[in-house]
Amino acid sequence: MSKLKNKEIDYILEVYKKEKSIEKTVKITGFSKNTVNKYVEEISSKDKRSRNCLNPIEKLDANTGQVLEEYRKPSIAAIKEAIHPASICRCLKGELDTAGGFKWRYKNTLD
Repeated sequence: MSKLKNKEIDYILEVYKKEKSIEKTVKITGFSKNTVNKYVEEISSKDKRSRNCLNPIEKLDANTGQVLEEYRKPSIAAIKEAIHPASICRCLKGELDTAGGFKWRYKNTLD
């Protein structure tokens, strides 16, 4: 396995920034999914739509607004709370008021 040149890494990052999809980046660049993942992980970890997103969320009491629990990402909260992950995500987007009887927000937001 050979190490990629800076020019190739820049190309992967440029395509990913434009397409915002690992699958599309793989198709366009011709590099393997593992290779693309390796180089775009840092960028995709900041994109809330990405499964690599590590933007922490908080579970709030629906009545008081008190923070009850914090999770590294919505998928972990969904498993621990036995709530469908789409419901939590819809709360985070403001499409639903509650999921599983709780309010949800991204950490470090003042709602």
